[in-house]
Parts: sequence; C-alpha cells; structure tokens
Amino acid sequence: MPVFSCESSVYLLPNAIRPGRNRHRFRACQTAGEGNDRVMAWPDRPSFGIPALFLALGIAGAGYMVGSGVKELALARQSVTVKGYAEEEIRADYGLWSATVTARASRLPDATRLAQNHAAAVTKFLEDSGLPASQIVLEQVVSYPLMRLTESGQSTSVVDSYVVTQRIQAGSADIALLETLTKKAPDLLLLGFEIALEPTQYFRRELGNLKIQLLGRAMADAQARAEEMASKTGRSVGRLRSTSQGVFQVTAASSREISSTGELDTTAVDKKIRSVVTAEFELK
Repeated sequence: MPVFSCESSVYLLPNAIRPGRNRHRFRACQTAGEGNDRVMAWPDRPSFGIPALFLALGIAGAGYMVGSGVKELALARQSVTVKGYAEEEIRADYGLWSATVTARASRLPDATRLAQNHAAAVTKFLEDSGLPASQIVLEQVVSYPLMRLTESGQSTSVVDSYVVTQRIQAGSADIALLETLTKKAPDLLLLGFEIALEPTQYFRRELGNLKIQLLGRAMADAQARAEEMASKTGRSVGRLRSTSQGVFQVTAASSREISSTGELDTTAVDKKIRSVVTAEFELK
C-alpha cells in the first residue's frame, strides 16, 4: 500500500481507492518518496458553510421585505379626515309677490263676480306700482259651498253661501320695485274686501352654478386643513381617498342658522350660501 503525504500528514492509500475509479471529489496529494506523482486521496467532506450563508441571507432579505411591506401597508392605512367649508354672500335677482282674494255670497255667480272685482283691484294696484301687466298672473278661481249649521253646530245638507278665492302673483327681476311693492301692499287691506298677503319670495337664479363653484372652494379648504394638520406631525398629505358632500345652506345674510337637512331661504334679498364637504386624505 503506497504512502502519501498531504499538508505534513502521512496517510495510507487504501486499495479500494484508485484514481479515475471513484466519482467523489478527491484532494490531490503527493506520495511520499515517489517524486512528483500525484494520486487522489480521500473525498472532501461536503461543505455546508456557503449554502447556509445564502439561506441565511435569503431569510433575512425576505424578512426585510415582509417587514417593509407591513410598514408600507400600515402607512397606507393612515389617513386624515377633515371638513372643508366655503361661503359667499349673494343677492337675489328675482322676486315673486303673491296675494289671495276671497269673496262670499249666497249665490255662486255673485261670489264669483265679487272675487273677479277684487282681483281686478289688486291688478290695478300692481300696475300702478310699476309692474307690467305681462308679469301679473291670475290663477284659477276656486269655489266651494258653505253648508248651513244647526243650532248645535251640526252641518246640514243645505247650502248657506258660496266662497270663491283667486290667487294673484307677480314676478319680476326688479328687486327694488318688489321691495317697494311689498311695503305698499298693506294699503290693499283698506279697500274693503278680504285679501291675504303672502310674504314676498326672493330667489337667486342659476344657483346650481354657484353650488359647483362653492363645492370646489370647500374642497380646496379641506385639503388646506389636512395639509396643516399633517405638517404639524412631520407628515404630508397623499392622494384623496374619499369625499362626500354635506348639506347646502341658503340663508339670510345675517342668519347663523344651520340645518342638518339644508336651508333654502326665500324671505331675504341679501343671502349667504354655504357649502361643506368631508374629505379623507392618505398620509405620507
């Protein structure tokens, strides 16, 4: 059995191990006392160091990625919800004046004739105040019977009299004229017939366009509020996550009334419109 040396150690080469007959990797060593002839000795022991290193690095990398993903997910879920407000003072550009006359008579034709006379008197009053006849509308005549009552107050089947009513309306974009007319309208009560004066209504036409503009301003206010809140904590505002529109308020300019269902004032010439939105922004 030949003797060989490898790294200052002397080993015996078993007969079972011969060069070229074993598929294992062998370390080449020089045989003792035989020149430079080299033979294959024992197989190297398998090394687990490098694979274990790669495995450890892989696990560490995966852990970092998972941890980073969880952190990003947690950040993505952080958000700020704010309300944005916008308001503007406006003036009515159209008004509607209304009144109802009433006439009573034992006969329906007489009651109808009286009601027509009363309506004509109101129409003349409006025209004398400066309203064109084309802007005055006489609505349909309404009539109903009043039944005779017994001494105990029970209704009978006998007609006692008839009641006829007619409503008169006048619309105009001349707000100053309508305001003057409203102040003079109580003079109609002195004409000697029954008349019910309704509050003059004032509107702003094309209110829908104003609503759209106000919503945009309310949204800008919401974003500004969110940015201010985020900056105080060293964060910044990301994309808009959700938004919803609140109620739209149209109130008298001097009113502070706010309703959860919205307000639509028609009594004041000078008004204030308010809009509110709720917005949720992501935080970065």
